[in-house]
Amino acid sequence: MKKIFLIVITIFTLIGCSKNEDNPKNPIQEKLKGSWKEIGYYDDVDGDPITGTNYHLIENGRITIFYSNGTMDFPAYPSNPIGNYSVTIDSLLTMNFNENYTWNPNSTYIDKIYLLNEQYLELSCNQTGVMCDTYRYEKVNP
Repeated sequence: MKKIFLIVITIFTLIGCSKNEDNPKNPIQEKLKGSWKEIGYYDDVDGDPITGTNYHLIENGRITIFYSNGTMDFPAYPSNPIGNYSVTIDSLLTMNFNENYTWNPNSTYIDKIYLLNEQYLELSCNQTGVMCDTYRYEKVNP
C-alpha cells in the first residue's frame, strides 16, 4: 500500500511540474522583441539654445533587431554583426557581441532600459560615475 501511495504522489509531482513553470518568460524581454530604429538621443550637456532641450534627432538611424531566441542583429553593418542579449527583471539589457562586431569584437555592454512600450525604447549605459547619452528607438515592426 505504501508503494502505491508513493507512486501516486510521484506521478502527481511530475505532472504538476512543467517547463513553463521552470522557465517563465521575462515580460520585458518579450516586449523588446522586434526591430527598433535609432531616432534620437539625449545628451548630458546643456539644452539647445533654440529648442531648450538636450534631445537631438538622428537621421537614418541604425536598426537593431532583437529576436525571440535571445540573439540580436544590426543588418546595416557590412559585417552583419550578431550577438546575443538578455534582460533582467530590473530592466538591465546585457548585449554580448561576437567576433563579427566591427567596433569592439567579443565585447559585452550593459544598458539600463528607461522606457519600453509598444512604440519607444530608451536606454543608456549602466555605469556609475560615467556620463552617458540616452538613446531613443522607435519600433519599426512587431
